[in-house]
Amino acid sequence: MSNAVWNWTADLDTEGELQELRGTVEELNATIARLQSDVDRSRRRENEVREALTELAKAGLRRRRRLLAALRARKLID
Repeated sequence: MSNAVWNWTADLDTEGELQELRGTVEELNATIARLQSDVDRSRRRENEVREALTELAKAGLRRRRRLLAALRARKLID
């Protein structure tokens, strides 16, 4: 008893399907590259903020005001 619904193969029916798959792969690779760039940028920002908070924690009271202003100027804090 043969059922056509279950008669699947890995063969591509047309060259068009192959082109469509290649296009999808290109789009996914572009998305991955964009996301990797976003991750890299976020990690750099995280390191900047971490260093700024460490510096702030070590600062004395007098230096802390100037440091807060500098961190605000760098948009590391609000």
